Amino acid sequence: MQAEELQQAIEEPARKVTIGFEPGLVDTLLADVGDEPGNLPLLEFVLEQLWNDEKRRGGMFRHQAYRDMNKLKGALAQKADDFYKNLTNLDRQQLRYILLQLVHTGENADYTRRRASVNDLGANAEALINQLTRERLLVSNQDKESGNSTLEVAHEALIRDWPQFQQWLNEDRDFLLWRERLSSARDEWQRSRDPEALLDGQRLLDAKRWLKLKQDELNAQEKAFIEKSLRHSKWATAKILLSVLLPISLLAGFFIWSANNNLSPKVGIYVLLAKTDIYILQPDMVSIPPDTDCQKEPCDFLMGSTEADPQAEKIEQPQHPVRFNKPFKIGRYEITFDEYQVFASLIASEGGCEVTDKNEPPHEIGAINDSGFGKGNRPVMYVSWEDAQCYAQWLSGKTGKNYHLPTEAQWEYSARAGTTAPYYWNDGQAETKNDPKDYAWYAENSDQQTHPVGIKKSNAFGLYDMSGNVYEWVQDCWHDNYKNASKDGSAGQAQDNGDCARRVLRGGSCGNFPDALRSAARSGFNPDFRDDCLVIGFRLAQD
Repeated sequence: MQAEELQQAIEEPARKVTIGFEPGLVDTLLADVGDEPGNLPLLEFVLEQLWNDEKRRGGMFRHQAYRDMNKLKGALAQKADDFYKNLTNLDRQQLRYILLQLVHTGENADYTRRRASVNDLGANAEALINQLTRERLLVSNQDKESGNSTLEVAHEALIRDWPQFQQWLNEDRDFLLWRERLSSARDEWQRSRDPEALLDGQRLLDAKRWLKLKQDELNAQEKAFIEKSLRHSKWATAKILLSVLLPISLLAGFFIWSANNNLSPKVGIYVLLAKTDIYILQPDMVSIPPDTDCQKEPCDFLMGSTEADPQAEKIEQPQHPVRFNKPFKIGRYEITFDEYQVFASLIASEGGCEVTDKNEPPHEIGAINDSGFGKGNRPVMYVSWEDAQCYAQWLSGKTGKNYHLPTEAQWEYSARAGTTAPYYWNDGQAETKNDPKDYAWYAENSDQQTHPVGIKKSNAFGLYDMSGNVYEWVQDCWHDNYKNASKDGSAGQAQDNGDCARRVLRGGSCGNFPDALRSAARSGFNPDFRDDCLVIGFRLAQD
């Protein structure tokens, strides 16, 4: 509204109820409100205060009443104070976070308001933002170009004259000045999309420091820009590293380093890439069941052995139905030495494995042991259940994906791949039985040693070595039978009478006879058990 329209909006309603203004008061109001984008809410706020005074004294709106509220500036600061006092400590912190994003900080200690997208402030701030706009302390607008909602303080008087706001600004001045520079850098990068416009050098060091100090006060877009700059910097460093490694003398040094650490050159490269967070070697995961949504098409099967199976044991019974609530993924292959050695080379320097009891020292994994069979693409062996858990934690932390040992039910469902016979390579109906030697490494064809993964035929889900090669740890605590087994495929735990001093092994190994290769066959050992004779490894699953 123009000044004449504002004057009309002030005077006409008062005239209709025969209330006047002391001479010059309307001009003072118009001058103080100015052309701020939130001038109507501010004007409404001031007139409401004058109306309350008029009801007490009667007759007209008075200069003295306006002066008593310390004019517009003081009235706004007082309103902000009253609002602030009624907030919880958590909301006060949120208010500080919101307001400090609505200020431009100048090098000469001058502050002006700035617009910020509501999206930048985060969904958690929505309730408080609604309160602030209802109280006319903030003004919401619609950005014409993007269509997004924006916010700004209702009047710069709130920045200049509210003591609490000034205190926050003074406390965080260095941070706010840096944030202005970050905003300029981000704008420049968004215009050009040139990787060279990302943060580097001292600017990146400053950003890392503020990211650590002000993690909760930076918005998602600012954090994303810093993270992108960090990734680009790491990749640039890696390119320099690779270019330096090319000279023959340094390549020789790399081979010596790999040999001294009992690593093949290939694994040595994977270790360097993982150390710089450029690339993490991960297992090939298969969706189970393929092309099926468990919420629409229930994924269920009968777990365990039937009474009719002459090789069945009591620990595999009673056979019972399991229905999964959602699909999952499981490794196409058992975890190999190549994959595991990257983790084993880095875990100690990265702080060790997480432990449930914080008073306990970090878990130490066992020494790499291939029993002379060879490493590379062979399944890792001589690992305990605790070692496997540590690897899953480490890989999840490195990749942001939720890797874990499969539950017993997930493992057996994946091994059976839709079959119901004791062995997944025979469905019990075919006239010509498949030869187990085509599907598994076991006592009759393994020469009592492991072999590279993926050589034998896969099951119907495309999974290899689900029987033989190495035993595989699963998540569950040991149960002597399935009488009280979970019906949803979750892992058996201590609360359902499980013995968590033992963990379950599945699949049999290269040293077993066929009865241990059955889909339902199971055994259990202590979670810290390692043995090169029993040949124990694992594969991973994902939610």
